[in-house]
Amino acid sequence: MFTDMNDHSAPPSPPAGDPAASGAGASDAAGASGRRFRLRPRTVIAVVIVAALVIFMVQNRSQVPVSFLVIEVHWPLWVVIVTAAAAGAVVREVLRWVIRLARRRRRHDRRL
Repeated sequence: MFTDMNDHSAPPSPPAGDPAASGAGASDAAGASGRRFRLRPRTVIAVVIVAALVIFMVQNRSQVPVSFLVIEVHWPLWVVIVTAAAAGAVVREVLRWVIRLARRRRRHDRRL
């Protein structure tokens, strides 16, 4: 009738077929795989960036003329901007690589 307050034994286990006992109820966030879904900040940032890019693309669909030397094309404004940004990123990486290579050569020359 009375329980011992110093008894630290494990509580009795529920029946084997009881879904509530295994924690597999309808509100279980783990899913069938047993892994918990965790919303990471990196995922939230990626979703926000993708949403912003989609909005940007939809709002900048108008065709604009692009001239380079003797070539002239008409592209959507978002294509022009994204292409320019990508070209800038490539130039930055190439410059970063050239600078890193020059520093390595200088260090190598100092060692000799």
